[in-house]
Amino acid sequence: MPKDVSDRNFSKKLDDIEETLASSGQQWLSGSQPGSADAEAINEVRASRPDPRAYPNAFSWYAMVSKFSPEKQASWK
Repeated sequence: MPKDVSDRNFSKKLDDIEETLASSGQQWLSGSQPGSADAEAINEVRASRPDPRAYPNAFSWYAMVSKFSPEKQASWK
């Protein structure tokens, strides 16, 4: 995949994460605890930390999710 396409996909995913967290008021994409939506999303954005100025909610979420091992993340249902 060309870099510009992957950059757009990455930005779109961060936009989606930011919007979901901002509108729900929750700290996890899956609601009150981590779940499959969080596990799927971290797999898509793991390679690069979100800019906290552009994506404050996504940055906080990323910081929390990143503390869990990939094995633990994979167990979220």
